[in-house]
Amino acid sequence: MTSLRAALVALALLLTPVVAAQSRLQVVLPEAPNSLDPAEARSASELLVVNQIYETLFRFTPEGALEGHLAADWSYATATRLRVRLTPGVSFSDGAPLDALAVQASLERLLERLRHEPGARLLGAVTSVEVQDALTVVIVTAEPYAPLMAHLAHPATAIVPGGHGRDLARGPIGSGAYELAEWLPDERIVLRANDDYRNSAPAVPEIEFRTEPDEDALIAGLSSGALHLAPGASGHVAHALKGNLIGETVTVAVLPGWSAVQLGVNAAHPKLASLNVRQALALAVDKNSLVESVPDGLAQPAVSALPPSVRLAPQGLDEPYPYEPDAARDLLAAEGLTDLTLTLDLVADPELEAVAEALAHMLAGVGVNLETRVLTASQYRAQLEDRDLQLFLTRWSTSTLDPDQTLYSALHSSAIPAGNASHYRVAAVDSLLAEARNSTSEVVRAADYLDVIETVLTDLPVISLYYPQVAVATGAALTLHGPAPAWFLIDLALATLAD
Repeated sequence: MTSLRAALVALALLLTPVVAAQSRLQVVLPEAPNSLDPAEARSASELLVVNQIYETLFRFTPEGALEGHLAADWSYATATRLRVRLTPGVSFSDGAPLDALAVQASLERLLERLRHEPGARLLGAVTSVEVQDALTVVIVTAEPYAPLMAHLAHPATAIVPGGHGRDLARGPIGSGAYELAEWLPDERIVLRANDDYRNSAPAVPEIEFRTEPDEDALIAGLSSGALHLAPGASGHVAHALKGNLIGETVTVAVLPGWSAVQLGVNAAHPKLASLNVRQALALAVDKNSLVESVPDGLAQPAVSALPPSVRLAPQGLDEPYPYEPDAARDLLAAEGLTDLTLTLDLVADPELEAVAEALAHMLAGVGVNLETRVLTASQYRAQLEDRDLQLFLTRWSTSTLDPDQTLYSALHSSAIPAGNASHYRVAAVDSLLAEARNSTSEVVRAADYLDVIETVLTDLPVISLYYPQVAVATGAALTLHGPAPAWFLIDLALATLAD
């Protein structure tokens, strides 16, 4: 505790002028951004910064519903033509108008990057963008595509100014409440309020983003008031801050993230073709114990493939496969298997490697010998398409907060084997996923996804293990004025700092 107190005192002295002024919001990110071009934003840290500079056509409410942002009004002219009427009088921070031509150029820029940029894939269903008048665009898809508005609310699809030769990665130009003031790579990014922002000026004139690799210094800074916000804080930091160390000076929210860790099962492999074997594997996993093996400590047992933070995800499902090793052994014995060896593939990752070790211990208890192979990212991708694949650990991320992003690419038969490495081929599931993708009714979509999840829980092409959680630490001086469904969507223009 001595070193922590020393760090607290040193950091408080260092940042005393900032704290006294309370004119600059101090945010500590999990990793340093490499690009502020929305199309290139890969990490949640980059997306959070991008979200303050640029604006999207749509956005999520704190409850996870969709509403217009740059879009003042919208409707479907036909099932494949989304007509968007833009808010008038909007301009980029360099003075250029944000009109229909700008939106068309921005979205077409993403379409051009479709083959190699991660953000561009969000517009994979879009075939063209038409300008109807100065403030109206029509976004055309090849087929009815219900997730389109959710994808257009993702920071990676934010509207950027057109023109060639712009370095938006280092010189971002958006229409948001903030603009770039300073960037010292690997040290800090400073944003200042955009004086020309069409809405009321943000209450906090400046935001400084930095990383703090020393966790004791981060804890000290938050507890002293020198730092105000740490989204994506580590489990160590979250648990320390939630303890008796700091009393009431910091609020820590531990929330479900937008991903799920799955034990993938290649149901087409002879060793795993029997449902009895797959059910035995599920019954042999003690999920409550498994989450304790997660090094960061931020995890909760999963039931279904979708975390509860995702829109339209089934809520309150009962666990159909509680930890019952005796029942697992009985199912394997019914298949004549008293000594089964299986191979588990995973990409090199300390968290997944710890989980794999825990799984190997649990499965050994029911007579399954698990041989683990830790692969490079390229080796792992190749192995997922290999017919000899047996078991694999995978993360399903749903950063758009729409189930289609993961369920269609991981469970529809058209995605075999690149996305659907389980070789899961069920006509009823294909139909449900297609209907959910094409339907304009959220009631229909929710019912379809519930049917998909229940079918998957019966067939077990994957065994959902846990949902990684996220910790957001907020200093006493900071008020965020409403939660966000994902921390990279936090709107800091709404934040206030107490004197």
